[in-house]
Amino acid sequence: MSQFVLDASIVLTWCFPDEASQKAEEISERIASGNRIVVSAFWRYEVLNAHLVGERRKRITPALTQAFLDDLDRCRRMWMFRQARPQFSPRRSHFAASMA
Repeated sequence: MSQFVLDASIVLTWCFPDEASQKAEEISERIASGNRIVVSAFWRYEVLNAHLVGERRKRITPALTQAFLDDLDRCRRMWMFRQARPQFSPRRSHFAASMA
């Protein structure tokens, strides 16, 4: 069993059929076969924001958004999501520390 980073754009293709791709199907198969998933700290916000934008543009209904997010929440428990830790270069870390 391996693990990989799951980008929000792949997940969104599962919800917006007009964005379907072969790569998204392959990722879905990897998940179904038991691969572990790593997501960034802001992954859930990316997915939620895309759904809210989709609702405003009438691409998806609020009920479908809620159902999809509920499904993701159930999957999160089954797939053992872990948050990826951002890797900063020393220069960026110094910048971030100076902004605190």
